[in-house]
Amino acid sequence: MNKFAVKWISRWFQRKGWKFVGKLPKRTYKSIIVTGPHTSYTDYMLWIAVMYLARIKAQIFVPHKEFKFPFTILLRLAGAQKYQAGKEKELGEMLSQKFSEENRFTPIVFAEKGMKRDDQLNDFFYDCAERSEVPLVFTALDYERKHVKFHTHFFPTKNKKEVMGFLRQFFSTYQGKNPQKGVFRFPGGRI
Repeated sequence: MNKFAVKWISRWFQRKGWKFVGKLPKRTYKSIIVTGPHTSYTDYMLWIAVMYLARIKAQIFVPHKEFKFPFTILLRLAGAQKYQAGKEKELGEMLSQKFSEENRFTPIVFAEKGMKRDDQLNDFFYDCAERSEVPLVFTALDYERKHVKFHTHFFPTKNKKEVMGFLRQFFSTYQGKNPQKGVFRFPGGRI
């Protein structure tokens, strides 16, 4: 990771008035951070700043089609990994393999399948977390309030449909940079 580029991105994050809400779990050496709503390339830059400022040793996984200039340069400097869109199942299997080989490993994945409006969320990370017995940490990027919201971590249960419904509700209550591309907003308050 290029420290100069990461510090520059982190200063941008702070100057724009972004804040953390909630706490990351302590002493969790293995987890999957699931984030959203994902509506802009700026989300990747924001996560580079979050990793640096919150001292999270993590690796961002980005769909191949979204590895575009000029973000490619910053993503590479931050150690981001690309994967083939549509092959999330293979990514989940690769992440499971890394969990079994490494003592510390925290991937960051985006819950949505892309930056276009699509109310179907990825679920490969859920299967991976269940198989690898690691917790999920949900985080929301709320551009409306300039908050990065950390939700309490939890281990996957057998009721995947219920948890994915909760995740959809969680992300729908936060506004991405381009709200029209975000997860459909349900009525009700913030979680």
